[in-house]
Amino acid sequence: MENDFDHFVLKIGAKPVVFHGKTVRVNVPQSLWTKIRKEVLANQNYECTICHFKPEETELKRLHVHEIERYDFENGICELEALNLICEKCHAFHHMGRTTATATEEYMEELIEHFLDVNDCEWLDYESYKLSVIAETSRDRKNRKDLSPDSIKFSVTGDIPYKKEVIAHLKKKDLYVESNEKQMSEHFINFVIKGEKFDFNAFKTQEEFTRYQEELEAFLKENNHEKKL
Repeated sequence: MENDFDHFVLKIGAKPVVFHGKTVRVNVPQSLWTKIRKEVLANQNYECTICHFKPEETELKRLHVHEIERYDFENGICELEALNLICEKCHAFHHMGRTTATATEEYMEELIEHFLDVNDCEWLDYESYKLSVIAETSRDRKNRKDLSPDSIKFSVTGDIPYKKEVIAHLKKKDLYVESNEKQMSEHFINFVIKGEKFDFNAFKTQEEFTRYQEELEAFLKENNHEKKL
């Protein structure tokens, strides 16, 4: 499932529509997020973790705290894995749908030039990569079951600043799910629990396959530990 663009440092991303507007940030007080941002700025040296842009102190607003998320479509969970400090231009590519809908033609050209510089590639590489992302996103949309945006909840597995406070606020709103409460994927149940013959074609998306690999790795690690005991 790898492609020729895996070496790109700056990637194009598109948050699934059902998860639009569903972030930990919008569900905690602004005062708490301000404290989190200050910690992230200091811990990540006040520079973009992708292109290493480091603005003057008066332009720190050009650095954004980007929520690294994983989406559990089976259980309707948005999992916060980490917080990365990235510049406004790199951030634009992580939300490509919104960017293409709102950016002027002039600014879009500026963004693409930034993409080419960061990845040390040509315009044709960018166009080919963009088409591959669009194709993969389209396939995923067809294979994902419908979810109600109102049913989305969160888990926080990453080591983020003020993690306990964040979780406490999510719990107050009944929006938090402990990571160990998440259900096993259908593929893990079929191929590991039920012992059915492994079928690679059963995975309709990269996300499904990645989740299965992680569940299997955790299962093997846990069982190997128990055998040693």
